[in-house]
Amino acid sequence: MKRRNALFLALLIAVLNLAAISPLPVYGRGVAAFLLFVPLLGFLATASVGMHRYSSWPEQALIALGAGYSVSVLLMLALAYLPGGLQPWQTLTAFDALALLLLLLSLRHPSSAQNEDMIPTPAPADPAARRWAWLGAATIILVAAFLRLPSLSYSEFQDDEVSVIWHSAEVIQGRADALFVHDKGPAEILLTTATYSTLDRLNEAAARFPFAIAGIVGLLALYWLGWRLFGPLAGWGAAMLLALDGYFVGFARIVQYQSVVLLMVVLVVGIVLKYVQRPQTRPVYLYFAALFLATGVLAHYEAALALVPAGYLALVALRHKDSSLRRGWTLAPPVLLGLAVFTAFYAPFSLHPRFAQTFSEITGNRIGGGFPYNNLADFFTRSVIYSSTYYFAAMTAGLIAALALVYRWVLPRPAFIVATVVLIGGFVLTFALPEWLSIGGQDTIWLFFALALAPPLLA
Repeated sequence: MKRRNALFLALLIAVLNLAAISPLPVYGRGVAAFLLFVPLLGFLATASVGMHRYSSWPEQALIALGAGYSVSVLLMLALAYLPGGLQPWQTLTAFDALALLLLLLSLRHPSSAQNEDMIPTPAPADPAARRWAWLGAATIILVAAFLRLPSLSYSEFQDDEVSVIWHSAEVIQGRADALFVHDKGPAEILLTTATYSTLDRLNEAAARFPFAIAGIVGLLALYWLGWRLFGPLAGWGAAMLLALDGYFVGFARIVQYQSVVLLMVVLVVGIVLKYVQRPQTRPVYLYFAALFLATGVLAHYEAALALVPAGYLALVALRHKDSSLRRGWTLAPPVLLGLAVFTAFYAPFSLHPRFAQTFSEITGNRIGGGFPYNNLADFFTRSVIYSSTYYFAAMTAGLIAALALVYRWVLPRPAFIVATVVLIGGFVLTFALPEWLSIGGQDTIWLFFALALAPPLLA
């Protein structure tokens, strides 16, 4: 990084500090604190390892934003473990010290870049392809922001939000086990505490803003991942579907973990996919993948499911003789980093009396008492609350059409016709007469979906 750029960033840190402690409205101060804690800190984290030298700036921006959330969560976790309460100066001092340290480290790396392209196909060197790439990203941002950012103070804190704010206040007041008496991961509390402890006050808009931004960035990461996997239209379509999805809109407008999980999981899979498509990708990306995976699990336990696609892609990458993953102990340090972040919270949590209750809640109420557990009826009921019934029906019809198209590609014509008829009939029975798919009182709907998804998975 050039010295003049470093001076500009140092000045920006000072300005954001002043804005955070100024007499501005709480929402304005909260946005200033967020800009310091997430985008700026994340950019410095990527610059400190020289990512700008071998990555396009859009890709670095996505990883930087993910890194900002991760680093903020970890720093606040360390502060939460300190004895006594949190004062505004303590939070600001901790973030400023880390930002300045990363800024100094970034001076070691020159600004020259090899510009390893973010999007491999079509070639970004094509001006038309670049225009479409930016147009696609712009439409996703506009639609997602329009649905997520306006009127974030639309209501007082409600339902699960109250629990997050309550525990955040307990962290600030110095309760030693404030993070352990929460039935979810601590990330949502820690992100809220970063703003709350800095401003010494909080309102609905300031608390919800970081989660709304995470929801928007998660969609851009999905656009990037879909483009890498199947092309620009697939990436744009997937991101736009979730931009309009009631679940994702609703959860991005409250103080909840879901948007953070989305962002972290997509970034993990996208980074590991990079090693499949570009075997010589530098190992530094693996550290961020491990950090994002661990942060996702600190947000909520379901983020661990990212290990399934990421692990598969890692095995594919290892099969390539030129893959950087095959060099010595390349995987060991990132894995240790991820485990260290994971155990920083879950090791002490496992010793707390609340752990057994939380474990029972997750394995019993959330997953189900025994296999197989069919929650389709509950999923349908919740989905048509958050989204239009027509949207849900269109999504279901789109899934059936996509599966039928794959059957047409991979199966002989007679088998294709039979499989499509069974597919449509199975979906109708699943929602209209699920008891018909029970054998001896045992629910077998899972078997229908396993068979329906087998052709595209095996193809």
